[in-house]
Amino acid sequence: MGHQTTVFEMLPKLGGMLRYGIPNYRLPKDRLDEDIQAILETGVQVEFGKRIGKDITIQSLRQEYDAVSYFHRCKH
Repeated sequence: MGHQTTVFEMLPKLGGMLRYGIPNYRLPKDRLDEDIQAILETGVQVEFGKRIGKDITIQSLRQEYDAVSYFHRCKH
């Protein structure tokens, strides 16, 4: 039931702005890691070190997967 999900992450850890933009005293990273782990335990796959447009193309993702959602990072 549902869909198999693969996340392509260019950074070494998941969390995006929650990890890299919010200070630890506001959002403890161990708590964030617990939430991320709970998500991963549902079967979400992650491929780290993949930059869309450099390491992998949108076209190749569209050929391999039934659906593609693209979320880009915020620069700070």
